[in-house]
Amino acid sequence: MPAEEPYFWSAQTLDWYLRAASFGTYHARTAAALAPFLADGGTICDLGCGPGRLSLALLNHVPQITALDRDPLALKALRQDGGQMPGLTITEADAMALPQDRIWDHLILSFFGKLTVGDHLAYFLSHCRRQLICIVNAAPKSSFSSTGASVRQKDYAPQVAAHLDQHGLRYRMESHTLDFGQPLRDMAEARAFVRRYSPPGCPVPEDGALAKRLVALPGGGLYLPHHKKIVIFIISKE
Repeated sequence: MPAEEPYFWSAQTLDWYLRAASFGTYHARTAAALAPFLADGGTICDLGCGPGRLSLALLNHVPQITALDRDPLALKALRQDGGQMPGLTITEADAMALPQDRIWDHLILSFFGKLTVGDHLAYFLSHCRRQLICIVNAAPKSSFSSTGASVRQKDYAPQVAAHLDQHGLRYRMESHTLDFGQPLRDMAEARAFVRRYSPPGCPVPEDGALAKRLVALPGGGLYLPHHKKIVIFIISKE
C-alpha cells in the first residue's frame, strides 16, 4: 500500500472552496479540456475527488463517473449538491488502498496523489486500463502566500514530466491558465484565508498590502484573484 499524506477538509476550507467553485468557471473549463480524452464512453474515476466539483462538471460531457474520496465531510457536500444526478456514483473509500481488481478505463487525479513518490505511479497505473490523467500545478509557487511558498508540497509539471520520461511512458501534456480566485466577505476573512494557505512562519501581509491584491465586488464583499496555471498530463497505457 503506498503511503500518502492524508488530507481532510475542515468546515472552513470546504466553505471557501465551494464558494470559489460557485463564483467562477474553473471546473467547467477544466472539464471541457478533459472531455476530448474521455469521449470513448469508458468508465471514469475521479480519484481523491474531494467535494467533487470536477466530477459534477464532467457530467456535462460524459454519461457516468465515479467520485471517490475518503473524506466524509467533502462527500457530504457532494451528495447534497449532486447526489441525485444520473451517472454519478459516490464512493467513500481510501484512494490509496484500493482492491487490486478496482479498475477503471480512465483514472483522473486532480491535484491528488504524488506520482513522483515511491511506487505511486505504478499503483495508479494499475487501477486504469487506458489512461491516467493527472492535473498538477505548472510551478511549485503559491499565489496566496506573501512569499510564494505553498502550504502543501505537491507535484508540479516539470517534476512529473521528468518522472514519466524516466519510466519511458508515453504522454501528452496541455497547459491552461484558468481563473480560480476566492470570494471573501471582508478583510478579516481575507487575512484568515491567506494565513490558512501560507506555510508556518510565513508572514501575513499588512492590511494595506493585502488590500492592493483584493478587488471589491459590486454586490459587496471582496475577491482575491488567482490565475491558476495548470498542466494536464494524459498518460497512455495503450
